[in-house]
Amino acid sequence: MPKTVLIIIGILVLAIITYFVIRYMYATARGKDVAPDMFQLNEAKQVYDSYNTQIDLLKSSSASILAFVNVQYGDRTGNANPKVNALLPLINIDGALTFEVSPDSAQLRVVRVKPGETSTEVIPVPPLPMQKWVMIAILRDGRRFDIMYNDQIVASHRLEYYPKVISNPLRVGDKKMLGSAVNVIVAPYRMTPSEVIREMRHLSDTTGTPVATTPRLQLPPIPSLGLRSVCIPGIPCNGVTQAPSDQLKAWYSP
Repeated sequence: MPKTVLIIIGILVLAIITYFVIRYMYATARGKDVAPDMFQLNEAKQVYDSYNTQIDLLKSSSASILAFVNVQYGDRTGNANPKVNALLPLINIDGALTFEVSPDSAQLRVVRVKPGETSTEVIPVPPLPMQKWVMIAILRDGRRFDIMYNDQIVASHRLEYYPKVISNPLRVGDKKMLGSAVNVIVAPYRMTPSEVIREMRHLSDTTGTPVATTPRLQLPPIPSLGLRSVCIPGIPCNGVTQAPSDQLKAWYSP
């Protein structure tokens, strides 16, 4: 067989192997869960530090932020008029992007870099379902943003300019907000909707409730059967009530 043919076959085999390796890596890729334990939304909790937020979520060409939330809304201070339904920050990178919610509206505010100035672009989003667990997914690919609630894409928008890169942490919650959150997942790439759904199903039960919020079943201690003191008839043995011949050995009587 000519040497040229062997080289071509080798290149084809290498290309096929590389393809399947890359496909496997993408199929098994998982984001990083930076908040595996449930926490309350009544404070702006830092879930990802400034450096990694900048590198993984803002400086990269694409990124994903997922979070299971159960927003009750409300104002802990009692100073706000409940009829106003003010937007409160739920997912926030200060100076870069903020996902805000109220009982009747929601939006994603993105700070963009326009030549010579910095401005904000608002992406309208349908109201977030309240008083139930919902997985929110903010997916970015360059200037394009997609927002998902559970298994549905509820908003898609392409910014006029690129988002601003800034060094601030990722926070979830606000001092005026009531509710809970868990399983905040970040990834330095844009997850596909099927990947988001896979994460949601992996982290929740059949009712859509995050597994991390379900109390673990504590099994009762198994009682001792006292078999040490039982000697089978016909077989010589020394019960535990008889002290060992070696006085240096510890022994216990039932």
